[in-house]
Amino acid sequence: MAVENTRTLEQWKTLIDAAHASGLSRKEWCEQNGINHYAMSGAVKRSRKKASSSARATRPKAGKEPWAAVEPAALPVLPDAPLTLDWRGLTLTIPATYPVSGLAALLGRLAR
Repeated sequence: MAVENTRTLEQWKTLIDAAHASGLSRKEWCEQNGINHYAMSGAVKRSRKKASSSARATRPKAGKEPWAAVEPAALPVLPDAPLTLDWRGLTLTIPATYPVSGLAALLGRLAR
């Protein structure tokens, strides 16, 4: 009789991260923590598949160069901090009070 997998992908990600951080092989970690090694391997594959499909969805279509590279900030973003955009060698600093509709229009123009 098959046992139903009741863990969510987020729960598996937590276990995968813990196994990776332990320095043990995945199989050793699973044995020590009472986790089915094959279930863990399946979760790793599903996690990778989901990550790659998310990356594909955000990539520009073939032959189209992205107009802006977005990189996560190393520091927390403060709600009242200005937004700084580096675009084609030009640095734009936009105050936090700048209207969202104006920012959307600006980004639309830069995309052309």
